[in-house]
Amino acid sequence: MRIYIICLILIISSFSFQGFSKEDERNLVHLYETLPPNETWMKATEKLLQADLDNYNESVERATNLYTEAKSRGNNYYIRRACYFLIIANCNLSRMREVDNWFEAFEPLARKEGAWDELYECWQCKIQLYIDNMDYQRALEEAREMLEDARNLKNIKGVFFGNLCLGTIYSNIGYLERSIGFFESAKSLFSQVESSFSKLSCLGYLATTYVRQKENGQARMVLREMEEWIDSSVSKTPAFAYSYDGVRLLVSSLYAYSYLNENNLMQAKEYLNKASKYFVSERSKWHKTIYYETCSFYYRMLGRYDEALVYNDSVLMYTQNSLKDYLRYTVQRADIMKLSGNPNGAYYVYRYQTELLDSISVVMYTKQLEQIRENYKAKQIALDRNKSKVYLGAIIFVSLIACLAFVLWMFWRLWLTKSRLKEANNEIEKALKRVEEINEAKSKFLRNMSYCVRLPLNAVMGFSHILSSPEGDVSLDEETREKISQIMKVNSGNLMQLVNSVLDLSRLESGMMKFTLSNCDIAQICKDAVTMSRMKEGNKAVITFDDQVESQLIHSDEGRLMVIISSMLQDYTSEERRLIVITLRKDEKQKVLRVDVENSPIACMDDDNQQILIQREVARLFIEHFGGTFTVEAGSVHFTYPYL
Repeated sequence: MRIYIICLILIISSFSFQGFSKEDERNLVHLYETLPPNETWMKATEKLLQADLDNYNESVERATNLYTEAKSRGNNYYIRRACYFLIIANCNLSRMREVDNWFEAFEPLARKEGAWDELYECWQCKIQLYIDNMDYQRALEEAREMLEDARNLKNIKGVFFGNLCLGTIYSNIGYLERSIGFFESAKSLFSQVESSFSKLSCLGYLATTYVRQKENGQARMVLREMEEWIDSSVSKTPAFAYSYDGVRLLVSSLYAYSYLNENNLMQAKEYLNKASKYFVSERSKWHKTIYYETCSFYYRMLGRYDEALVYNDSVLMYTQNSLKDYLRYTVQRADIMKLSGNPNGAYYVYRYQTELLDSISVVMYTKQLEQIRENYKAKQIALDRNKSKVYLGAIIFVSLIACLAFVLWMFWRLWLTKSRLKEANNEIEKALKRVEEINEAKSKFLRNMSYCVRLPLNAVMGFSHILSSPEGDVSLDEETREKISQIMKVNSGNLMQLVNSVLDLSRLESGMMKFTLSNCDIAQICKDAVTMSRMKEGNKAVITFDDQVESQLIHSDEGRLMVIISSMLQDYTSEERRLIVITLRKDEKQKVLRVDVENSPIACMDDDNQQILIQREVARLFIEHFGGTFTVEAGSVHFTYPYL
């Protein structure tokens, strides 16, 4: 089967049919010719172009006038519609350059106004011209782009046309099975496509492909379905039955061709006679081309080669603007001449066809090479732009990341500063509170010290005055003088001990205490301290030493340590009898000696007794200086000391 142009025939039919009768068409022509250019004239011209697109040259002239008037008025709607009709008419005239130019002007307007159906119809015409000019590579690229664009926009009609175009392309380059797949995909969208002629065009594609594969039964099933569509449409609008005559001509021609494939000349003749009833001079040249080709095929099979050549001449006349079809029908002419017994004529036709094909191939290859170069340059430019965009995007991304990192770092620094400031404020508050406590303790210490110092000092000074008085003034016996001396001695000792304790406390706090260090036995030190305290306390205290450690060397100031331990056993204020128990233990796990003094005098929690406070603080500072711990709780003293 040699029919390549069927798709354009049916699509053009869909453009031309808008439901106008002959009378309406004549009225529109009258309005177009008599009305002055205004809104009414533009509306009438639009309807006329819808009703009479078969007159291509007149349609170009009318659409150009409509475009000029709409352009002067700035009416984007009629500018778009004029471009639409110019694309359709120029497509029928095979004017590739004009179609490209008008499509370039039409596309942005159609996208802006959302005229997607018109956009895809014109896009399909553009692709069909590429197919007619055998520029299959560009046609394939455009068809794929259209299909992808329609899918992205979810436009069913665009997807429908995209599948039709791809099917037509693969059909023309010989991939018939693949083309049928695209036609079937388009057919599956029938329920969502309103145009009857669009559906008929899809069925026409399918029927043509089956005829080319000589699957005549399948082809006739599709043709019957086309007839049903036509009958259904005509029954709904009988007044416009003539609009379907072109499609009926096509269907009858394809029926005849399918029977010719089976050598059934009788049936073929019947359908050719039927097709001749629908043949009128106003029909599309493409319809007539199909009819003439079928007639040529019929008479060639009958052996009536002269008549076959006559019809072939008609076909060649109508396909002069289509190189692909012209070459194909030229080969058919040579075949007929060969069968008719004119080998010389066939030779010259074959030779002419070969030369023409060679020249066309050179032009086509040159054009394709230029197109490849242009595509390469365009892609290279796009690639460079994309690289620049990528680099710019990378720079912006890195800058944003850097800014974000800087902002996060600033927030972190701010948070850290606030945290440190808060901690500093807390420390200041604690320090202020500590200072207040120290001031209070200092004041209390000074008050207590004043009392502790004045009391023995007054006693010493008072009794000293008495003793230094002349015997005539104060009569004192020897026993009284002895008691006074004893009181003075005790108070002087207490005063001296208090002063020494204060000095020791001051030296320990300032770190200026000097020690005489040596290795000594802490068990012996405790025993000596107990013995000394028993002698000094007499009956005031019962001191018990629980020595769980017989002997253990430590490194310390032996004399001062014994004084510290003795201070924990001697009561300076109370006359009550008390039981004091001192215990010495070894903690091998923590490598320390533990000393517990139960009921220790310095464990008294009376904060008003300054002497006890001083002795306790001196003991704590001394023990901690040598790495031990010192605690007072529940009337007992507990301290640890590292051993060797």
